[in-house]
Amino acid sequence: WLKLATRPIRPRASTGMFGNTAKGPSAENVLSMSGEPIKPKLTRNQLQGTVIGSISHYNPFKNFGWITDDFGYVTPDILAQLGVPPAVQRMNGGKIYFQTRDVVIGYGARKGKGKGGGESVVAPNMPSGQTVMFTVYWDQKGLGAANITGEHGEPLPVTEQW
Repeated sequence: WLKLATRPIRPRASTGMFGNTAKGPSAENVLSMSGEPIKPKLTRNQLQGTVIGSISHYNPFKNFGWITDDFGYVTPDILAQLGVPPAVQRMNGGKIYFQTRDVVIGYGARKGKGKGGGESVVAPNMPSGQTVMFTVYWDQKGLGAANITGEHGEPLPVTEQW
């Protein structure tokens, strides 16, 4: 009996703090049966069509950036017609974010061998003001861009960093 009483208790999947935020119910510090933190998976809701815009900011070290809609295709009226919740439209000040993984780069321009035999990191070359074509989606973080290509649908060039 002593062994059972001193055995560490395994956390349950429902262990954690629950509460309400501006975005709705949330849970913090939820652990799996093995004690690993559980991170929620974001569900992307893809919108139809492509949009032309320009890069307003891109940080290759954080794999993150912002795109502006140059021609006003992504307006609150259009987003409402497409079923995007008003709260999502207001997130990030209505700006469209993107991650490096959503950028279409040239074939074979992934990871390779860098200096000293280590792996080199390949990042898309995306200066501010560059015109791009992309599709729009929305998730719990706001509006996002995917399938980002050059203005005419071509893969974007890359720069290699070690």
